[in-house]
Amino acid sequence: MKKERNNKGFSLVELIVVVLIMGIIAVALAPQVMKWVGTARENSDNNQAKTIQSTVQGAVADWQSRNSVPDDADAVYKIGGASNTLDITHDWGATGDLLSTVIDEYMGGDFPKPQTADVFTVTITKGTGKVTVTIGAPAGT
Repeated sequence: MKKERNNKGFSLVELIVVVLIMGIIAVALAPQVMKWVGTARENSDNNQAKTIQSTVQGAVADWQSRNSVPDDADAVYKIGGASNTLDITHDWGATGDLLSTVIDEYMGGDFPKPQTADVFTVTITKGTGKVTVTIGAPAGT
């Protein structure tokens, strides 16, 4: 009489081969996945910068309707950083009507932090009030 074998599983060699193949595939795909993550972070920061720019433009237009834009200096704001707050390099206006207060109201106190740098830098050009947003600190700061 023949003994029947119980073949209800995988051998150790088969399991090792499958794990090895999965490891090779993971190593081959890892650089591409990291590129996708980096691209997603950059796209997120770019979209956030556009949102900040349009929000600050609205705040500046509101502020300009009550004040005149000084010709002496650009206003530079840094949003994010370690404390994730609005850091003012230079501000315009009288004590009760600072541009930073208007920006804070427009943003609702919710200051985003970029994923690819430390801060968003918002520059409002003297005289014109043009708003530009860069990801990271501006050159020379």
